[in-house]
Amino acid sequence: ELALCEYRSSLFQAADEHFQVLTIQAQTPQQIGKVYGEAVYLHTTTNEYLVAIELARQGLARLGITFPPVVTMEILVEEFRHVKETLGNRQIADLLASPVLTDPEKIAQFDILNMAIPSTWLAMPPGFAWCTLQMVKLSHQYGNTTMSAFGFGIHALLLCGQPEEYQAGLEYGELAI
Repeated sequence: ELALCEYRSSLFQAADEHFQVLTIQAQTPQQIGKVYGEAVYLHTTTNEYLVAIELARQGLARLGITFPPVVTMEILVEEFRHVKETLGNRQIADLLASPVLTDPEKIAQFDILNMAIPSTWLAMPPGFAWCTLQMVKLSHQYGNTTMSAFGFGIHALLLCGQPEEYQAGLEYGELAI
């Protein structure tokens, strides 16, 4: 809480120093998600996008997700394929009735991915798509969170950029709303 107070008081250097200590001390998934998510947010709002992305990468690694240092088109094609696989035989509209995500580790992963979206959008666009695809896969596999609609909405935009995926993009957009 001290680090957040310092951040909100524009004491960015002090907040960063406290976040560095907290990232080492964080042990539970909830602590890891909260500390890394807030540290990513701090560096995003101070225009240190690459630092924010690196912190997201570190936090996700502690939670079992490998965020590639370079997100290539091949990686994105594979992730889009995984998203389709995780949907399985369900219709996109069926996702609305998915259970609420309760797994603390998966929620922490969502927290970090969500906070990484602005920095990746600005400094690493392929990473933006990668983070979004991770959010959609998590929702497909484990249930919905308050952040699922955000992931579904961005996924809809990504799909609508591909003429052969326009219908799926429309359906994910409707789901997001």
